[in-house]
Amino acid sequence: MDFENENEPGERCRIRVVIRARGRDHTGYVIKRSAFSLLLLTDNVEGIWTGDRIEVVGHEFGPVVGTAQWRMPRRLGMKIHGVSEADAGLRDLWRFSKSEKQPKANAKT
Repeated sequence: MDFENENEPGERCRIRVVIRARGRDHTGYVIKRSAFSLLLLTDNVEGIWTGDRIEVVGHEFGPVVGTAQWRMPRRLGMKIHGVSEADAGLRDLWRFSKSEKQPKANAKT
């Protein structure tokens, strides 16, 4: 997912997370996920820069580790590192995003 594009492959979701970058925690949401990237929504992108290492942690999973690929107001694209079957945080994120526990994504995010 280079910049948010409705035609990009991936699944919409809305999962509350903590986004860790540069030693700070930012609250936000995963609003779209694909095999190798996440689209994050947060009010605090000012402290996160392209190329920064990011950890995304949710109540039901974590951490998922990656790199900030791009940013724009309230949106952040993250490339996921180390995608493998052994990546427990990522596997749990996928499972949780499909579960009935998490609220359905709104059309407007």
